[in-house]
Amino acid sequence: MKRKLPTILILLVMVLIGAMHWVDLSYYTDPVTGFVTQGSVWVRYLVLLLPLVMVLLGLRTVGPRALAVLRVRNPVLGALFAVAAIAGGAYGAVAVVSGLAALSAFQIVLGALCVVYAIWMVLCAIQMFTQATPAPTGSALPGVFAALPFCILSVYRVMVNPTSLYRVAPLVSALSAIFAMLWVGMLLRSLYIALPHRRVRWMYFFGAFTFLFSTCLELPSAVFSAMFRSFDLPSLLQGVLMGTLGLVAGAVSVSIAGQAEEPMHMDEDLSPASDGSSKSGVVDSAVP
Repeated sequence: MKRKLPTILILLVMVLIGAMHWVDLSYYTDPVTGFVTQGSVWVRYLVLLLPLVMVLLGLRTVGPRALAVLRVRNPVLGALFAVAAIAGGAYGAVAVVSGLAALSAFQIVLGALCVVYAIWMVLCAIQMFTQATPAPTGSALPGVFAALPFCILSVYRVMVNPTSLYRVAPLVSALSAIFAMLWVGMLLRSLYIALPHRRVRWMYFFGAFTFLFSTCLELPSAVFSAMFRSFDLPSLLQGVLMGTLGLVAGAVSVSIAGQAEEPMHMDEDLSPASDGSSKSGVVDSAVP
């Protein structure tokens, strides 16, 4: 547990940065253009150096048994996956309905893919609760389709929605989608393919920054816009979708931290067996 405390501290620092971002949106950002109205924009980016350095130092806590947390029963992670599934399903349904009303093919496709994402997250939640199978599905193809919404959002937010270093909110939105896309890709590989130790560290890194940009920065921006600017249900639910995914990513990063304190035995293999069963069996775990 001691080796998890640094990662928990990192996430708490990120939550504090999210609170600072809320204050920045409230008093020091133009609500229409998104430009900073007081102070230097570079000060905002310098603040992000603190969690960056902390996450790089936190990589030292990721040991050879890191992926074991995805091969054991974990009710906490299961509950978080279920919450993310509910958020994804809600946004997907609303996006499809609003897309049909506006005759927007983009919204319809994005909403349909988010429904697929929600179904896959439900299967991930079931796996975290039961570990009846070595992977959520027999094939990785459903997971690939579940990752597509974040690929589409990354392209849309970078190419369509104008981003600039001097417009903090759009840049945060774009980085949120990019980190979410990268983390979901690493999650897919960890669930269906045994990752080497160095790749697991990338999963820790992307998970922490997905939590920062999606949960601590984008979600408050979406809530702030809905409360004090113009209420748009699809935009709000999209922010909730990203925020809940970041919450899952942060919890997984906490879970895989500190596994170095329990070295893997030579006769133990936590990778999925070829006959569809886990070689090491299933272990109960209530702590992420």
